[in-house]
Amino acid sequence: MNGASTWRKIRAQRGRSTRSRLAISKRQGGVILWKSEGLTVPEKLWKQSGGKEPWFRQAFEEEEERGNWMSLETPEKLRDLRRKLYVKAKEEPGYRFYSLYDKVYRKDILAHACKLAKANGGTAGADGADFGKIEEEGLEKWLKGLEEELRTQSYRPQAVKRVWIPKSDGRKRPLGIPTIRDRVVQTAAVLVLEPIFEADFPEEMYGYRPRRSALDAVKQVHEGLKAGVRRGGGCRSFPIL
Repeated sequence: MNGASTWRKIRAQRGRSTRSRLAISKRQGGVILWKSEGLTVPEKLWKQSGGKEPWFRQAFEEEEERGNWMSLETPEKLRDLRRKLYVKAKEEPGYRFYSLYDKVYRKDILAHACKLAKANGGTAGADGADFGKIEEEGLEKWLKGLEEELRTQSYRPQAVKRVWIPKSDGRKRPLGIPTIRDRVVQTAAVLVLEPIFEADFPEEMYGYRPRRSALDAVKQVHEGLKAGVRRGGGCRSFPIL
């Protein structure tokens, strides 16, 4: 298989369901990299390249299946950082990361985190500021101020707004709504830290991971039970929530 042909096949996986891509990978003898992302590269090329460019890089192209979060194209510079963090964590499990804090307030990362937080929706927090108000007063100025607070380590999270959501049985459940300011910082932290933890998580873990949900875990358990799999000592066939 030549490079151009392989490239087309990798790109063709975009838009397919995760299950479909996994089936294609198995048939084509592929290996899956960053499995929650679901992208694959041919195993032969993976071994030949030593897990490096360009095949390894393509495994980390983020897709649009995660709804609004991934419907926004990740800037190339940020994607490259996340890929490098994942590769380092995967190749050296015992490596201790350092100097990550400055990445959280990097201008492009904060800007993308802001777009993701806005796309995720939600109301204003305890300070009453919504995206409309922030944009009216000047989004660029607002982001610059947040960047400066993080850089000088004067940033402090604000109070979380408590609201009560009615339940079907008549009771109410509490819900905490952070301010938009804090949601943007939290999202920026996720963008930096997520690829490091993704490299450590075993395949059967589903809780709080990209492109995974509790329903996916239930489906996996159901398929395992139908196949006669039983949880036993040392068995890692069933999902962990």
